Amino acid sequence: IAAGMPYYFADPSKIDATLKSALGDGISLWAMQGWSLGQKEHPFPHVEELGAVRARTLCMFGREDAICFVQEGVKTMEVIEGARLVIYEDCGYMLWIEKEEEFFRDVVAFLNEDRVEELTLFSQKYSFKSLIR
Repeated sequence: IAAGMPYYFADPSKIDATLKSALGDGISLWAMQGWSLGQKEHPFPHVEELGAVRARTLCMFGREDAICFVQEGVKTMEVIEGARLVIYEDCGYMLWIEKEEEFFRDVVAFLNEDRVEELTLFSQKYSFKSLIR
């Protein structure tokens, strides 16, 4: 498992034993070689299709991610209208583990933006006094 940890974490030495044991035997060499060959042949094959996305989009990447590269996040953000990109420094693939507090703060803030917009529109349409009559 130790050999595969650098693919997932910026600093594998910071990952506790409980998580290491939960991850099992890690990634097989066969799987990593297949993934690597695919990346070389088609570095970001689905970028053309991303323009069809109309949903609000938050792209989150770890700067040291050896699986999903920051460049892919930049391309995604450029192709999906209005998409946002967050890059976590000193972080690998499992950003929800390495940057737990920041990750969930950013996700919740992004998800709550719709609610804030909805409440703002509601408050513009109705005054408090009109609601209690």
